[in-house]
Amino acid sequence: MILEMSPARLPRVFRRGSTQYGRGQIGLPLRLARAYIDTVKSKTILLTGGCGFLGQHLTRLLLEAFPVAHIRIIDLAANPYAYQDFSAEPRVETRLGLDICNLPSIEDSFQGVDSVVHLASLVSSSLIDKQALERINVLGTRNVLRAARDHRVNLFLHVSSIAGLGFTDNPHRPADESLQFNWSIARASNNHYMLSKGRADREVESYRRGGGAAVIVYPGLLFGPGDYRNSARIIRAVARGRGVVSLPGGSNVADVRDVGRGIVATLQRNVRRGSYLLSGWNLSNHEIFSTIATVVGARAPRITLPAFLRPLLYRGLLAMETVFRRRLAVSASDADLGFRYRYFDNSRALQGLGWAPLIDFRQTITDAFSWMQSRGIA
Repeated sequence: MILEMSPARLPRVFRRGSTQYGRGQIGLPLRLARAYIDTVKSKTILLTGGCGFLGQHLTRLLLEAFPVAHIRIIDLAANPYAYQDFSAEPRVETRLGLDICNLPSIEDSFQGVDSVVHLASLVSSSLIDKQALERINVLGTRNVLRAARDHRVNLFLHVSSIAGLGFTDNPHRPADESLQFNWSIARASNNHYMLSKGRADREVESYRRGGGAAVIVYPGLLFGPGDYRNSARIIRAVARGRGVVSLPGGSNVADVRDVGRGIVATLQRNVRRGSYLLSGWNLSNHEIFSTIATVVGARAPRITLPAFLRPLLYRGLLAMETVFRRRLAVSASDADLGFRYRYFDNSRALQGLGWAPLIDFRQTITDAFSWMQSRGIA
């Protein structure tokens, strides 16, 4: 396990006044305690998908939080726009060409692993990725869990998404970890990303029922420096003057660095079960796009579409996706979600992990856009 231990959490023989050693004989117990903690902290942490957006930030935070821990990253390929270079870091081992959908290819990487942080997933709202989402997010998670169980991994930390939890569609009633979502809503809107993340979470819950120690965390919509795909596309579209219309809903946005801190806090506190929302700020779509526009020097959205247009826009985009079988700039399921409120309450993370988001959304976008400019992808 990876944790910082107070004396109350040390094994009994390490505590002051232990009956095994008697009063006044604390030198040896304290030395043993330090050795015990060093052993715990020196375990190997495996990150699936560790070359990705969140994985790069998390690797740096883990190196700082656990000075003698070994970080093992498995991924399909290196990041072409790597935010940080760990090639010279002796405590980071990167194994490429490993596919979580192919169980035999990843099994050897679980040898000697104490904790797994499962980051690998496909993020896509496109109808043409339906099968890929099921294969990577559901089957891939099942394979990682199988490898973790076969190698007696001590802790499995599954990084899900607010998409895997659902939403209330009520800006005055944010969802928390106890939400019982009506998944027929996601099926009706062909939101296969949401459905795949929900099914992946149920794989983790099955692992728990089988006796495995597993925690699920739910990050908000991630922004920040180092992303050249999902959030970068949104920022780039606004910077190029395409954000002239906003939809009347809202979402939760989170800084990738804040989410990384939340994952580290979960490991440090030796949390063994449960679920935690690592959600950031609940903002309307107009607030999100206006903030981005201000930072990048573009014009803020001038029109917010009325709610009654949701079914019309959804059906039109769905027809285009079905007929042309290609990815659209805005998918049908994206449009449907844009009319809904996906707000979340992260109180449990504050109480259980001592975690709360620290970086405001404007600073997040400022840092992200600056990085994009430095890499020529703005």
